[in-house]
Amino acid sequence: MTGTTIVLIGSREYREGLEVALASLARSNPGLDADVLVLHEDLEPGDADRLALWHPRVTVRTLPAEDLTRLARHASTPHRAAHVMGALRAAELEGSERVIVLDADVVVLGGLGALLETTAPYATVMRPKAPGRPLRGVAVLRPDLIDAAERARLQEVRANGDYVHQDEEAGVLAAVLGTPDAPLPEIYNLDKRRAAGLDLAADDVRILHFSGRFKPWHGGEHGFEAVEDLWSREVWHPIAHWRALAADVRASDEMRAFAEDHAAPYALLADADLEDLEGALRSARADGDFERAYQAARARALEAGTVEGQVALDLGTTAVATSRGDDARVALALAAADPELAPRAWTVLAQLEWTYRDYDAAAAAAVAAMRLRPADLHARRRLERVERTRAEDGVVPTGDGPAIGHVAFYVDGDGNYGDVLLPVAVRASLAHELGDVRWTTMHAHQVFDVERARWANEHLDAIVVGGGGLFLPDTSPNGNSGWQWNVTDEALEALEIPLVVYTVGYNIFPGQRFHGTRFAESVRTLVSAAAFVGLRNHGSVNAVREIVGPELADKVTFLPCVTTVYGQLAGPAPAAPRSEPLPIVLLNIAYDRQSRRFGEGYGRFVAELAAFIRALEGRAEVRCLAHTREDERIVGDLRRSHGVEIATDAVYGPGSEDALATIGRATVVVGMRGHASMIPFGIGVPIVSLISHAKLRYFLEDIGHLEWGVEVDDERLGDRLTEVVGAILDDPARYRAEVADAQERLREVVDGANGRIAAAIDAKRVAE
Repeated sequence: MTGTTIVLIGSREYREGLEVALASLARSNPGLDADVLVLHEDLEPGDADRLALWHPRVTVRTLPAEDLTRLARHASTPHRAAHVMGALRAAELEGSERVIVLDADVVVLGGLGALLETTAPYATVMRPKAPGRPLRGVAVLRPDLIDAAERARLQEVRANGDYVHQDEEAGVLAAVLGTPDAPLPEIYNLDKRRAAGLDLAADDVRILHFSGRFKPWHGGEHGFEAVEDLWSREVWHPIAHWRALAADVRASDEMRAFAEDHAAPYALLADADLEDLEGALRSARADGDFERAYQAARARALEAGTVEGQVALDLGTTAVATSRGDDARVALALAAADPELAPRAWTVLAQLEWTYRDYDAAAAAAVAAMRLRPADLHARRRLERVERTRAEDGVVPTGDGPAIGHVAFYVDGDGNYGDVLLPVAVRASLAHELGDVRWTTMHAHQVFDVERARWANEHLDAIVVGGGGLFLPDTSPNGNSGWQWNVTDEALEALEIPLVVYTVGYNIFPGQRFHGTRFAESVRTLVSAAAFVGLRNHGSVNAVREIVGPELADKVTFLPCVTTVYGQLAGPAPAAPRSEPLPIVLLNIAYDRQSRRFGEGYGRFVAELAAFIRALEGRAEVRCLAHTREDERIVGDLRRSHGVEIATDAVYGPGSEDALATIGRATVVVGMRGHASMIPFGIGVPIVSLISHAKLRYFLEDIGHLEWGVEVDDERLGDRLTEVVGAILDDPARYRAEVADAQERLREVVDGANGRIAAAIDAKRVAE
């Protein structure tokens, strides 16, 4: 025979009450060894799942419809019939030593002492103003002490539905089992009407009963604000509930284990986050902490009790960012049911399916988004990427040269010009040493798993990862690696062909960091598996050496971004016709991660730029160099804020084939993007770097010209730019010579690295 069983009786209308009753029971009696049985008339499966969040031993059972129909003929309401039926069922639980029956509209505020000590077959609280009548809401039964005649009478009531409905279930039990000889104290079933006139803080109330038509989850019942507030205090977020139970010294081992297991998936959320989960989600995303963002999205779903609309979309997008593909598909499908959110949900789903190389599903999702919103640029780009990648995926050109898979971030047609040129420069650099390479395109953001590694072992001679600042947590977040190459550790370990990490950058912005251990674990596996690891500045080398530890540090070497020697590899850029009366100064300003680049000082920054441009009037023409569409924002901000007009040279999109010629006609390029410095440098143009990211400083240190940089937050930014740019305008030949000299030193490093890489690839091919 088991010990105590708690029976809660309710319905879908009372679901919120059932949750609070269960939760308050667990928190006020965490050491109680009791099963919990919820008897109901119409709860749905999802409701049952919800109730199981609050207590480790919840069982949910539906009351038989035919019994309810019979009893409803005599009950005051159908809901009261369920209570009568529930009480009758509770009396039949012969396997329990003691059964405590509770209504769904109670809140348990203290220990159940007297209820657990009763020795009578039936005990309850009597009505204070009618001592002979039992009070509904709380009852204690001892099924083993109910005799055969009483049991037969209870079964008869259940069978024929014939009973006197006064006091409903309490009246039925009293009519059969008799009025209790020792009624329970009122503190175990204090009616809200009685409680409203008491100083509840001073009274030892154990169970508060919200009888009557209006329930506290409806709110706003006049005259009952104080008792409704007591109920509201027991409405906790499930995570807060679990944490409280886990920390309660009174909790049983079972209760503590239940609470700890349930709370563990939300370990990254602070207690304060539970008060503002939407804010926690936003801050986690902004910080690049996508695991915490996923936990916040899940916690919002728990709080809402449902997954639909924006909650579903947030859950889907964060599941995508943490490589929970199946969870993402379910959540995004639910979000797509919302007409306002459907285009976004379908677009995210298209990206997800593309990531896993299910091109048919990806195309179908992108088309679904475009049907709902034909002008949606994101959906159109997704569809274009799907079809482009479908045509390239797994294609190994014929020929005699080495077959090399090239893992890179291949941007869309109007993407960042630096990212457009990077794969081109990498291939040109290696082909200079390896000859007629047969390149296979492998997009870094698509999943590279063991199956893909086996394909590479069979069809390729090597894999080159590069270039670009791939060590970054937030451009295309995933849970497999924690950086931009969506690769699993198992896939890295399964590779049998040489793996080359080629001029990759550690691209963390100020205030940014990798969260958790996934990135560090992935990079250690990467470096361990690689035949060559070359990072594009010494700052990146030092950071990654520290991550991988002394046993792998020597494998990490310096290899500059090959855009810095691209002019030597591809030949000089074609000269653009020169018709300008003044030298050209190209100005590039980046706006991705604006808060990290400028903090609160953007207005001052624009003012300093305006002063710089005015200082060059009559001496040079300043033009906007736009690597992306967003880079053109500076033109409008200068005009609106300071009346300064500058023209734009856009090198993204259709005009990108002439980009090098456009850049090459400049006397100096002032750039904030890394490649707005490295690309001009690579074709011999003097540069000045606007340093809002450490990688620009690292590059200038590597070439020995830190004086070519100005910090974005320099209080004398305008004057400093005027000084440095003015010096270049005064003697451009000298600065071009200094660029050429620095470039030659980098070329020596590149050639040496390419020779070692070629030797590793040739050795593998000969061995085969």
